[in-house]
Amino acid sequence: MSPAFRALMMVGYHLRHAARSLARNPMFTFVMELSLGLGVALWTVARTAVDSQASIAVANYENIYLVEMHRDVVVRVPTEGHDPERFWDHVSSFLLTHRDASAITSLSERPHTISFFSPMLVGKPGASPANLRVRFTTGALFSMFERTFTAGAPWSDTEEADAAPVCVLSHELAEKWFGGSAHAIGSSVRVSGHDFRVTGVILDDRAERKLYDFTAFPETDGVYVPLETMRVLGARPLTYYTWGGPTGRFDDFIDGETAYLQTFVELPTRAARAAYEEKVAGYIAAERETNRSPKLAYGGLRPLERWSSMLTATPFKLFQLFGAIAFVACIFNLVRLLVAKFSARAGEVAIRRALGAPRITIFMQHLMEAELVSCGGAVLGLILAAAGIAFLNAVIPDRPVDFSLDVSRALVAASSAVVAGLVAGVYPAWRICNVQPATVLRRQ
Repeated sequence: MSPAFRALMMVGYHLRHAARSLARNPMFTFVMELSLGLGVALWTVARTAVDSQASIAVANYENIYLVEMHRDVVVRVPTEGHDPERFWDHVSSFLLTHRDASAITSLSERPHTISFFSPMLVGKPGASPANLRVRFTTGALFSMFERTFTAGAPWSDTEEADAAPVCVLSHELAEKWFGGSAHAIGSSVRVSGHDFRVTGVILDDRAERKLYDFTAFPETDGVYVPLETMRVLGARPLTYYTWGGPTGRFDDFIDGETAYLQTFVELPTRAARAAYEEKVAGYIAAERETNRSPKLAYGGLRPLERWSSMLTATPFKLFQLFGAIAFVACIFNLVRLLVAKFSARAGEVAIRRALGAPRITIFMQHLMEAELVSCGGAVLGLILAAAGIAFLNAVIPDRPVDFSLDVSRALVAASSAVVAGLVAGVYPAWRICNVQPATVLRRQ
């Protein structure tokens, strides 16, 4: 008999012995499995709530960067004297002014996505309009962020340059207003009193976070229109930062020192990134010679992985921390339950030890029992996690994305339960295999 076959036979023997031991008290076994399963479920639900907002999207867009502009500003810090201390600091902005966004786009032939959104009255001509999100954007958004078209296509470069009244609809609105994506193409949609021709329909995808949305609001964009049509529609963004004093005039708001445009660039190689950064640095140096205030300090490129991590709301991160703590607590609780179960068997183990059973055999049999408990805990944990994720989707209407337990997350959860069972079983198994037969049998 080969050593490998002999080892396999021993594993089978230990498994049978462990299964018989667990079957003697099914209620206590279920309690142990549930203890571990709750920890696995809480940690998996929390991790899914965070990972769903970042990991899926970022993997597809590793060559896309968010363009940032930093400004020199005077910061006043109160001191013990009468006059506050003044010093220069750099303040970053994830949003760019129209002037800066247009300039850096003209500096490079690399694809750029420049966008913002504004709530506007939208509807079919002749029907009552609804207050919907309209995204003003460049056509590169659809290709850079891999938006799927169910019919039609984005507007052309010529239409974008001419700020033509064209638009892309969401699939949901196309179904609601025109009875299908194909029927929507070429139809008119009225946006704030102006007719826009539909060129394409895109799929509404709640499974992936829209990283081009600074606010990451859960509502989907219903209508996409060329960026420069904002002047005709008088669109004012909801999210902006005013570097200069507001005048209230629309032209000053759009073309002044108000940052409201989120800008992304696609740079597939390190050389392309270096060349782009050099051009941006040259633009900033030239702008610093003008009378703009506060002056541009420097520009930066933020990878989407870091940007996506920033978009994850703090409550979800705290929930993930709580889930990890709960998982560890459940592992310690399983250790206590295993110690109690194994200790109740001390007399049986003492007799086996007295009859010549080696410690390693006793240790492996009890460790295998802990692993069987972990397998049951993994199954229960996945069932509870699936229910917990469905519960989160139901009770959090303003969630950034639809949370889902995919195969990779399920495998991680199951593997974590198995490892947790191994960790939890080491101390109880070591403790029971070291009982002194004479001491135990003397008390019997």
